[in-house]
Amino acid sequence: MAYTQSVNRFADRVLDGVRQVNGTAVNVASTVSQKIGDVLPEELPGATALRSFPRPEELVKTYWDFIERLVKTQRTYALDLAKAFEPITGKIWKPAVRSKAA
Repeated sequence: MAYTQSVNRFADRVLDGVRQVNGTAVNVASTVSQKIGDVLPEELPGATALRSFPRPEELVKTYWDFIERLVKTQRTYALDLAKAFEPITGKIWKPAVRSKAA
């Protein structure tokens, strides 16, 4: 379908742009972090209390694992809702045919 292809091409361009911006931000953050890390002492005062918290990577992974599960749940909900309206939408569009290739 032309509409779907157009949307997918646009989405690809948006995601490419987001990846470029993200890459630039990570490079800048890494450079700045390295410079600051070079001047900080090996043991930061008060850092001992922070060691009881999860590392930043663990927090990020936990958060995004939840978001992925949430998006999957919402995708299923949206598709189920679209299917629930099929008695009406079927009068406008033919019911979707499932592809056997998998």
